[in-house]
Amino acid sequence: MKIIASAALAAVTVFGVFGAFASGGCQHPAQPLETLPQRKPAEPPAAASGPAAPAAAGSPAPAADTAAPDRSGTLEARMARIEDALARNAEALEFLNKVYAQQKLQQKQQQEQADRDEPAPDAVFAIDVTEDVQAGQVDGPATAAVTIVKAFDFACPYCRKVAPTMDELVKDYAGKVRVVYTNMVIHPPARPAHLAS
Repeated sequence: MKIIASAALAAVTVFGVFGAFASGGCQHPAQPLETLPQRKPAEPPAAASGPAAPAAAGSPAPAADTAAPDRSGTLEARMARIEDALARNAEALEFLNKVYAQQKLQQKQQQEQADRDEPAPDAVFAIDVTEDVQAGQVDGPATAAVTIVKAFDFACPYCRKVAPTMDELVKDYAGKVRVVYTNMVIHPPARPAHLAS
């Protein structure tokens, strides 16, 4: 019921506005239709039936088409338009091909460099920890398969935070993991402690 009442109210409102407009509510002077400016209908593009005519001497080159490609006409006419477009853009296409070839070569060289920089999957990295082991700065057996080298500073709070984790690794993987502590003095106040150790 509300919908019908709303529709009726809308109809009355529309007719009321139309009536006010028709009875002179509009302040614009009436003009006969003949004096209003007329729009020219848009001209349809001419269908090409053969190769495009060459541009007149001194006239600017046609701009690149941004509209949808023209697929009208016979197959021969369409092929002729494609050949004309290729001929007009031959220099630009040659330049793009050179740039593309250079980019592909550069990508290949970068990939080869990245492959050379990447270590082999079976690579072994070694750090000389002989002095640290002789000084007794090691947890775990010398026969352990895995050696973790922990560079530490006595005054470093993060070194202190990770110490329990290192202890757990040695305990959980008994005989398989050892931790070698190597001095890395970052905080000057820690130097005496390192010398003492």
